[in-house]
Amino acid sequence: MNLRFLNFQMFLLIAVIILRLSSIAVQATEYKEVNTEVRAEEILKHIEYGDNVNLDNCRIVGGLNLNKIELKTIPNPVFDRLRKEGNDIEDIKDCGVNESSEVIKSNIIIVNSTFENTINFSNVLFKNPVSFKGTNFTDVDFRGVSFSDNTTFEKANFGGFATLGLINFGNYTNFIGTKFSDRAIFCFSSFGNNTNFYTTDFGDSANFVNTTFDYYTVFSETTFGDNSSFENAKFGDYAIFAFANFGNSTDFMWTSFRDHTIFEEASFGKDSNFGLAKFGGSVNFDGVNFGNSANFLTANFNDTAEFVGPYTPENVIVDGEAYEVFRKGYENQARYDDADIIYYNYRKMHQESKSLISLSKWIDILSWITCGYGMKPSYSLYFGGFIVFLFSIIYQKGPTISLEKPSNKIMPFKLNFQNGGIAIRTEIPRDKQRVSFWDALNFSITTFTTVGYGNWYPKENFKKWATLEGLLGWITLGIFMSTLTRVIIRG
Repeated sequence: MNLRFLNFQMFLLIAVIILRLSSIAVQATEYKEVNTEVRAEEILKHIEYGDNVNLDNCRIVGGLNLNKIELKTIPNPVFDRLRKEGNDIEDIKDCGVNESSEVIKSNIIIVNSTFENTINFSNVLFKNPVSFKGTNFTDVDFRGVSFSDNTTFEKANFGGFATLGLINFGNYTNFIGTKFSDRAIFCFSSFGNNTNFYTTDFGDSANFVNTTFDYYTVFSETTFGDNSSFENAKFGDYAIFAFANFGNSTDFMWTSFRDHTIFEEASFGKDSNFGLAKFGGSVNFDGVNFGNSANFLTANFNDTAEFVGPYTPENVIVDGEAYEVFRKGYENQARYDDADIIYYNYRKMHQESKSLISLSKWIDILSWITCGYGMKPSYSLYFGGFIVFLFSIIYQKGPTISLEKPSNKIMPFKLNFQNGGIAIRTEIPRDKQRVSFWDALNFSITTFTTVGYGNWYPKENFKKWATLEGLLGWITLGIFMSTLTRVIIRG
């Protein structure tokens, strides 16, 4: 009896071992295909069974919709994150994010392959690494997806609409060399420690609104074909856009850069907006080419920010703190001409924003036309030339003003023209002398430069004009010498 019982125990033990080994074998099952056509429902079946999927150079036909299979569900991490960020439940659901996620335990490796139809991976959680390296997609939907580990889309090709927003990406996300032919939506996504979009090509618009990048983010040599928006995005310690090529318009409004920000040698299309952006640590715009305009109004820079400015400051619009950072940055690099351009644009913008009835506006206008706010000595020459030309006309035409109303009764005064307002010392009577424009110009120049009248002198009614021009000449020449000296010393 004891022997039989012992044999029965041995039989049970062997049976348990066999079943355990069989279970392990099932868990280790891998669905692998190379250079063949694969049906989407076959892939779904293996994912449902927990098999690893390994496809290389395959053509996948039929729609791949993970919502059609039964998987274990857990609370959706994307839904929970969006709720913690203050978003309304109904709004989250309206965006296509569910409260629960289906868990995929399989390793998904589909490389150098082609999906001929749409795929839907929305509201799933990948427990293991995922790779779609070199794979071609049409329309894709990854809303509400969580990648627990590394994710690779390197050199993938998205031929249709790419919905990659509302995602939790894992530790490392690789989009190196990826091509998006249509719109790419990454809004409200969260990226882990390292994110790499190096040489990515966004053929159409790219949307990264309200996206969070945790630590190291690379967009170097990336091409943005049309509009791109990073509005209210948050970058970690490194945000690198070196040599990036931005398309039509670019929006970084409300964007937060935690530490190192690098746009070195980047090229912007028409307009770029950095209004209300926050920059911490070092900021490098060295060699940047801005298009029509770059708006830095009310941008915030860290007190210890190390700044290297763009080569095209003419199109940069700044005020307040941003102005100080740009100006000091240029001066620290001994780029005084660029610092002057930033100052000039800053003063011009503030002048235009003031009311016409404001005295300070007219003082600014006078400072602008006489010397370019102390930055442009050529403006003094232009202003002086205008004064000389204007007074030349006065001296030649000889207009006088009387309070007698003209016959049309429209004007409250009357203009009388005589034969010039200047005369030459000669035996010819003054009323018979003819004053040419060149005579008047010569007299105006000598009066403006205060070197004397020469043979010409002003008539009684025009002495006040000659005195006024001489005074304006002294002032204008003084402003010119002061501005020129400043530019020469700094240059």
